[in-house]
Amino acid sequence: PQGEDPFLEKGLEVIKNTVPKFESSLRQEKSIAGKENFSDYMNQLALSCIEKGNINGAIEIWKKALAEDNNSFKINYNLSLVLFDLGKLEEAEIFCRQAIKCGDPEYLSWANNLLGNILYKQERYYEALKEYRKAVERDKNSTIAHYNLGSTYHMLGDEDNAEKHWRLAVQLGRIRRKGEEDKEKIKGKGVEILVFVEERTAVFFARKSLGFLYENKGFKEKAIKEFESALELIPSDPEIHYELGKIYMSLKNKEKAIYHFECAIKNGTKNEKEARVFLRELRGR
Repeated sequence: PQGEDPFLEKGLEVIKNTVPKFESSLRQEKSIAGKENFSDYMNQLALSCIEKGNINGAIEIWKKALAEDNNSFKINYNLSLVLFDLGKLEEAEIFCRQAIKCGDPEYLSWANNLLGNILYKQERYYEALKEYRKAVERDKNSTIAHYNLGSTYHMLGDEDNAEKHWRLAVQLGRIRRKGEEDKEKIKGKGVEILVFVEERTAVFFARKSLGFLYENKGFKEKAIKEFESALELIPSDPEIHYELGKIYMSLKNKEKAIYHFECAIKNGTKNEKEARVFLRELRGR
């Protein structure tokens, strides 16, 4: 409730205007709230900015908070995640490593996974692999970390381990349904962090990746199973429809091939020209 937060109305005024106005009140708030509550308050204020679409305001608030106390896991982590999403990888890496250094053990798997993502985007695949392994060691049931680990093995040419971890992601997705992890934030033991990747999405990409893996190996029936399972999660994916169209065409299943090529075109496949050629061929025109 708004009345329970003595700083909320002032914070909302800051959000509506410019962040630098907040600077003059930092000392007063820190002395009143104490270091731990001050970090919590600043994190909540930044998260309010995120909810209102004020990304730059959130970044500024988090950085001001870290200038006062650099040992807040949630602020370092949240700031790193937002900077990663903005493509500011070098800066994101700095804050993510600090989050790991001072982190809550229960949430370190998320930070290791994020650092893996940052390194992967920089094509530092062996370093990324190390972080994803740490994430899985800390939380063996992390669907997202298993998917990312599989993708990194695939990038390094290790298809066996890629398949293993994608398969684990799929299996975990069947048995693990943490409602809080399907939201934008995770709350627990005083920690509130942003989550940009849902477990459901990780399962979808694991299924999709397995489909491509099996298709490339010539295992058409296995590829169909994975692609169609992925479509149960995201029915509009144009790439999967296009690949299924090709597979069914090779199996001389005209009806299903036409259906999937039409879905691929309808949903904006980048291979529209090729899909239309296949459709003309299937229809005998």
